Formats: sequence, structure tokens, C-alpha cells
Amino acid sequence: MNIRILGYSGGYPGAGVPTSGYLISFERKNILVDCGSGVLAELQKTTPIECLDAIILSHMHQDHISDFSVLRYALDMKSKRGDPINPIPIFAPQSPRGIFDEIAGDTNISVSVIDSSSCLHIAGATITFHPTSHSVECYGIRVEHSGSVFSYSSDSSYDPSLFGFLSDSNLSILDCGGLSADVEKDKKHMTPADCFSLHNEFGIKRVVLSHLIPYHSVSETISEAEACGPWPFEIAEMGKVYIVL
Repeated sequence: MNIRILGYSGGYPGAGVPTSGYLISFERKNILVDCGSGVLAELQKTTPIECLDAIILSHMHQDHISDFSVLRYALDMKSKRGDPINPIPIFAPQSPRGIFDEIAGDTNISVSVIDSSSCLHIAGATITFHPTSHSVECYGIRVEHSGSVFSYSSDSSYDPSLFGFLSDSNLSILDCGGLSADVEKDKKHMTPADCFSLHNEFGIKRVVLSHLIPYHSVSETISEAEACGPWPFEIAEMGKVYIVL
């Protein structure tokens, strides 16, 4: 199982860094997780839009879905010129309802609602969804394939009781949009120290710190992470592919 970083900025894109988007690939299947601003351009560097086998939207904030409307428009354009387009399955939470209704109802996609009981089986992989602590309905994701585990926190404040799905992950991409120095100003996202605590509690083998807000210095994030002591973290990097073994 491979995970490619298509975007990791939080809230709005940084210079040359789209907002959230990750491509999961296994058994010749491609699953796009989140589709933030700039993600569609990054995706097409390696994968044609029509080669997506599924799209998962973890929640309906614009920094995770803003390119989805453009993706639908691209599929419509390709279909009208005669390109063969198989409807892409979309999995998304039903709230906020107004935004959900906007993304549904297109012949080139097929939208299904996800909740905490949802479980997908795709080419031997099992994908489950887990509520996080955020300002809208939001789900973290756990993917199990061939004995390996990938997990994605999506957006969340720190609440260890919600993160059991991270247990024994070979690789976990965690929301690290906060800094300890700013924790009183923004409690919607986790800090490096929070991510370190989750690594320790749930036995995560490798941690990628993502959802980095552009007005924070990456060096500050690294400094706070290193202050926790030695642990297997790294900062998300555009285009990097992680092999999950």
C-alpha cells in the first residue's frame, strides 16, 4: 500500500502547497482521500482523474473539498467529448446537509453517506471510519491491507478516547495544525506534543505531521516535535510516497 501526499496545508494553501489531499494506492486501485485546493493539479501528475476508483471526503470544510467541484466539472467535460467515464464512488458525511446536497446528484459520480458504522471493502482492503472532535461531522480513517495498517486522523482536537483506530498503525498521518504556543487561540487542531502522545499511547510506528497552517513556521513545528524526545515523526512533503509495510 502506497500513500502519496497531494497537499498538506491547513485552512488555506501555502505557496506551492495545496490543502489536504492524499492518494492511497494498492492492487492497481487508487483512492483519493480529501480534495482540497490545488489537489486536482497534483493528482494529475501521476494519476488521471478517471482512474480514481473511489473518493473519500473526511468532512465538509472547504480546505478538504474545494477542488471536488472542479473535479466534477472535469469529469463532465471529458464525458461530453466522448471519453469513457465510469461513475466514481464518493463517500462523505451527510452534514452539513447543504454542502452534501451540493456534491450529490451527478451522473459521473455516485455518492454514499459515511458514518461510524460504515465499512468499505475494496480489492482486499478494509476501510473504516471513526468520529473525531471537530467543528463539523468529521471522520478519521483506518485502512487495513495485507497485514499493514494506514490511518489518517483528519481534523481533530486532542481527545485520546477517540483515537483507538490509530492502534498499531504502520503509518499515520496526523493533524498537526496547532502549536503549543498558540493552543489557547486555536483548539481545533493538535500540536506536535499531542501527536507525540498519540504515537506513544497507540503504538504508531511512523507519524507524518500534516495539515500545517501556512502562518505557522515549519521550523516551529519541527522544534516542538523534537522537544518531545526521539520518536519516528516527519513533516509531510509534497509528492512524497510512503510505502506502508
